[in-house]
Amino acid sequence: MIRLQSLLCAQMHQNYASKVLFQPVSLVINGNKYLSSLSSGNIDANDVAKRSLENMKIIIKKDTNSTNNKSSILNAKDWVHELHLNGTGYLTLSKKDEQLQHKSNTTTVAADSNKKNIELVLVTSSSNGSDRHQTFIYETLDTNMSKSFDEYPTILDTNTSLQNPQCTKTSPLRWRNFALGDIKLRIKEAVEAMRDFALKHNNQINLPESDKNTYLNALSEAEKFIEMDVMVTSKKDKERLFNYLQLPSEYTSSAQARVALQILNAAMSAWIFNYPMMKQNPSISQQNDKVNQEFLKLSKELYEAILDSVLISSIMSINKPVVFKHKKVTTERIEKYISDTYFTDANIYGKIYPLINKDAVSLKVTTEKTDRLSYNDAMKLSFRDCKVGEVFGPSWVTYWFKVHIEVPKEWKGKIVHFLWNSSSEAMIFKDGIPVQGLTGGTWVDKRIEYKLFDKVADGGELVNFEIEMACNGMFGVGKDGLINPCDETKTFKLERAEIAVFDEKAYKVYTYLTMLYDIAKNFPEDSVKASQAIWCANEMINHLNVQNSQTFDVVIEIAKKFFSLKNGDSQTVVTATGHCHIDVSWLWFYAETKRKAARSFATQVLYMDYYPEYKFTQSQAQLYQWTKELYPELYQKIKEKVVKGQWFPVGGTWVEMDGNLPSGESFIRQFLMGQRFFKKEFGEYSKVFFLPDTFGYSAQLPQVINHMGIRNFMTQKLSWNNINKFPHNTFIWEGIDGSQVLTHFPPANTYNSQADVKELVESATNNKDIERCNHSLMLYGNGDGGGGPTIPMLDRLHMLKDTDGIPKVKFSSVDEFFDTIEGCRENLLTWIGELYFELHRGTYTSQAATKKGNRYCERELHSLEMIMSLCDHYLGTSLYRDHRNSLQELWELVLLNQFHDVLPGSSIGLVYKDCYEHHQKVLQTTKKLIDKTLEVLVSHISPSSSTGSNTYVLLFNSNDFEITRTLEMPVQTKTLQKSYHGQSLQTVTIQPNSVKLVNLTTMEATKPQVPVTLKESELDLFIQNQYIKLTMDKTNGKIRSLVLVNGDRELIKHGEYANEFVLYEDIPLFWDAWDVEIYTQEKPIQKPKSTHVPKVLESGPLRVVLQCQFQTDENCVITQLITVNHYSSRIDFETTVHWKESRKILRVEFPTNIRSPNANYEIQFGHIERPTHFNSSWDVAKFEVCGHRWADLSEYGAGLSLLNDCKYGYSIHNGLMKLSLLRAPKAPDAECDMGTHNFTYSLYPHDGRLQDTGVIAQGYQVNSDFYQSSCFHSDNANLEHKQIPSDKAFITTDKNSVIVETVKLAEDNNDLIVRVYESYGGHAKFHFVSNQSIDHFTEIKECNGLEEPLSTHSTVEKLTLSNEFSLTPFQIKTFRFIR
Repeated sequence: MIRLQSLLCAQMHQNYASKVLFQPVSLVINGNKYLSSLSSGNIDANDVAKRSLENMKIIIKKDTNSTNNKSSILNAKDWVHELHLNGTGYLTLSKKDEQLQHKSNTTTVAADSNKKNIELVLVTSSSNGSDRHQTFIYETLDTNMSKSFDEYPTILDTNTSLQNPQCTKTSPLRWRNFALGDIKLRIKEAVEAMRDFALKHNNQINLPESDKNTYLNALSEAEKFIEMDVMVTSKKDKERLFNYLQLPSEYTSSAQARVALQILNAAMSAWIFNYPMMKQNPSISQQNDKVNQEFLKLSKELYEAILDSVLISSIMSINKPVVFKHKKVTTERIEKYISDTYFTDANIYGKIYPLINKDAVSLKVTTEKTDRLSYNDAMKLSFRDCKVGEVFGPSWVTYWFKVHIEVPKEWKGKIVHFLWNSSSEAMIFKDGIPVQGLTGGTWVDKRIEYKLFDKVADGGELVNFEIEMACNGMFGVGKDGLINPCDETKTFKLERAEIAVFDEKAYKVYTYLTMLYDIAKNFPEDSVKASQAIWCANEMINHLNVQNSQTFDVVIEIAKKFFSLKNGDSQTVVTATGHCHIDVSWLWFYAETKRKAARSFATQVLYMDYYPEYKFTQSQAQLYQWTKELYPELYQKIKEKVVKGQWFPVGGTWVEMDGNLPSGESFIRQFLMGQRFFKKEFGEYSKVFFLPDTFGYSAQLPQVINHMGIRNFMTQKLSWNNINKFPHNTFIWEGIDGSQVLTHFPPANTYNSQADVKELVESATNNKDIERCNHSLMLYGNGDGGGGPTIPMLDRLHMLKDTDGIPKVKFSSVDEFFDTIEGCRENLLTWIGELYFELHRGTYTSQAATKKGNRYCERELHSLEMIMSLCDHYLGTSLYRDHRNSLQELWELVLLNQFHDVLPGSSIGLVYKDCYEHHQKVLQTTKKLIDKTLEVLVSHISPSSSTGSNTYVLLFNSNDFEITRTLEMPVQTKTLQKSYHGQSLQTVTIQPNSVKLVNLTTMEATKPQVPVTLKESELDLFIQNQYIKLTMDKTNGKIRSLVLVNGDRELIKHGEYANEFVLYEDIPLFWDAWDVEIYTQEKPIQKPKSTHVPKVLESGPLRVVLQCQFQTDENCVITQLITVNHYSSRIDFETTVHWKESRKILRVEFPTNIRSPNANYEIQFGHIERPTHFNSSWDVAKFEVCGHRWADLSEYGAGLSLLNDCKYGYSIHNGLMKLSLLRAPKAPDAECDMGTHNFTYSLYPHDGRLQDTGVIAQGYQVNSDFYQSSCFHSDNANLEHKQIPSDKAFITTDKNSVIVETVKLAEDNNDLIVRVYESYGGHAKFHFVSNQSIDHFTEIKECNGLEEPLSTHSTVEKLTLSNEFSLTPFQIKTFRFIR
């Protein structure tokens, strides 16, 4: 079979009055032009072509060298299997079992003894008489013809055999004789038949006598004209002829129309040939007698023959217009032809749905708005009739619809779509199961179509399903802008609810034109590819008649030729994987995210049924967990797709968390809970850490990733940097301990790729490591608010799979991509340290209450796990085991709220109401369980706590440091000092990770060796202990001087004040809650002033406490308690701020005279150095950085640490230390940080390196308190606490630099998990130390973060407390203690 695509098409011509369209292309077989493809709104060109082929012969000559050199002559009409000449350009020939198959595209074919070939040539004539040819070689599949051809088939008309037009110029007359031979014969025969019939039946034909005579004379005249070569020169005659046949007026001025005019002139001399007139003549058409019916039939045949001559001769003779060099105009022409806004009545976009039926859909809607209900609960509600145009709201409510559809019977065989646009998000349910999400509105991510049937309609079907409509858009309900605060009164109009016929071919034309337009716009203007794309698209439009769908095949084939040109081996390979980035909260809250996940997941599962080769990647265990709980049937489908290799869970974490703010243990738990979920539900751990959208990446992440069994990392956010461009896309990322992960940043610089030409090309052109690794990853699909890939995205990638000049597309998974680039590892460069994000620096400070809640929850969960482990191991209780599920739930809440738009502070206000409730639940539950555990411990110490002569309290230190505190006693004791609350003060020291029993009755008032003192002068307050001398200006409440006693070293810059509050203007370029810009540093606008002289609340000897107050106006009121204890150089600033500012940032500043090119900042499981200068643009970009519990600026012999209990934003440059306290952005939460805040920051002066002077321990101390039981009474003689060693470490180490960070129960059994890290940045050897006997733990196994023993350990070797262990700088290790 031959399927011949007409690629050399000429310009369409359209007569807007008659809608007659022509699409001229010549067909030449073995050098002889014969037939042209054509289309007409009024003429059935198939009939024309078939009639034309009646007398066509195909002559096949066998090999001339053969002894049997006979010719086979086949009638063309016997070979006609299928003709599609109405604009499609297809000519299909076949006979019985003999078929023609496309072989190659060449003008030369070598003789082949095993193949029989046929050569087809397409020719288009040009104005200068030359012809353009395109040759196709086909081979016959007839096995009976064993000899090859050296002469190929020739198509001849019945009268003439012409020379090859490639060799000889031919005149219009010759072409007339050639091309119109059979038409001429038909006309001649028809005229003769008409004449003979008229003469024979003259008396029976029902026409006026005068008309009969005119008719007979005209027939004779016509017969003469057919035999003549007379030119028509009369303009009047031309117009008459063309008007008669309703031909485009431009034909009348074409010299090449003479051939048609010659024949038409003859025919028109007998106007009676106008068959339509005759048919409409009642005197004829109403006659039923045989004579008049036969006369009508003959008239029709003659009319058709004449009209065929016009079509064919005109098509052959008209020149193909030349495309002019007007690229910009042509490019815009293409753009308008695919526009969904302009000219949709005349462009191809408007033809994708040629038939729409609004009446076929009937709707019912719930009578009242609802909350988020299950399907079953929703179906119990009452419903009313509903129509398109109704408005629903307000924001965040839900409506359910019942949809009934009656498919028209005449739509049988059609692809039918349901179209729904409620200007909001929605979800279709069938039989109670989500089947597809819908996204309304007008954004590019809208998804309003749903395919009703797997294939085509049978016609007459009745379809029923339900729709859950959410009164919010894909990006929430922002008021007049994407990231603006919520409009709680927003409404949503039901714009569409209808069915439509989907024209697949029009859609393909639209898609091809869209891609060509993308090439034209995104390749360099002077590039060959852009020029070729413009040419191809223009050709398509020139050949396209949007009113005639039969032209679509022609232009599709034009496009296919362009996109079928293959790439070379050197072209970049882009691994394309579908992806749906769902922010678990952002411009919506958690309850809506659960539905977003279902909408997105259901859609992608459905698309996997449409495209079996489609591969999709989805991260975040939390989303799977919600889906499992709320939509179990959908979740089961997901698991089936995982098994089939279409759906790939990825990431390894519970949520895609922030990469800066969570603690080290939180990082571990993100992976621990995520990886265990993936293993349990899908059978394997994730191999790739998948974090596409977060606001910076801790330098400790590579080690954490490795520790959790992952070696690969994917992200892309650094492409948003606003100062420096990150230099790599594929590289090795090395953490502060030396751990490495293979890392890739998709060069398209998005995790929401639209799978278009632009982003495919950028996947190569943006790849900064392309010479090292010629592979890129593309994550395509609508995201942030969910959705995922659309059908057009999938289709574009398939069409672009291997197109010359565009990267090759490989449909694969993220895992397979990293397996591929692993082979490039030895060529890659290494980046050491943090991946600092040069944008969104305001996220270190925004939503202060959430950051405080997170820090406190992390602290309390750490303490709860420690004390329950301690209690169970001391007493043999099962507290931890009994509350394992509760702990799991609490961790889930904390990890959930560490999502990268929640913890950073960049979500709407409703999110932070959820977050506050979650944090409060964690804090209240942990307090309750810690109190309960202390009660259990107390009950074992003193079975009866209600009687006795002594009063006791049990204290618990959950940190791996000996900590000393000045405490307010729960009852009055002997004391040297009372607090400003009137309570007795005592100094208490507790060993690491231990409980301490304190007898309040016998407690002595021990005077410190060096007390802290307070002195005053007229202008200043002087506070001194054995470590520091602090001077405060009484007139403004600020620090004038801070001196280290050892060495008498002043730390404050001369002439300046420390602990000074400064308000800066804080107006970012766009991302309000996200960004603090560099120019903010340039514009301090106000310094809150002291409202009164510092008030002395306590004056020693245990501690000095001062109260200060600062104020700008009622919008910023700051109250501070400044505390200096006798046992430490640390100064604590317990601060309360009433904050009502707008677009300002509050910082506290400490100008020092310390000179150092770098400052140290605590991060997870360690610390890093950052520059304090602006030598380079990379240094300048770090004008605001993230630190955890402390930052330290030190020179030899002296240093100053700035500590805090819930802040993260630091700036240390040129000796000036700043801590960002509060911001006041107005979007997306207009009330961000408004209200009252309580927090503590501290100064810790020291006279040595931070490693040697307890800076790290001070950070832990500022972020913790001693836990205290209720008081109980007992006699010393009855105290039974030997089971619980007092003030002895449960588990610690013998090395100061090695910190026991976590003690918990194993996830799979009752073993004890102990996690440690090296904190100084050096090598360390250590032993574990426990107040338990060495034999209490029978074995210690080193594990990974998933608590699995490392395979490197011999099963014979048993490690115990007596063994020595080692750590490299900042290394994390996890051990399993087995009892």
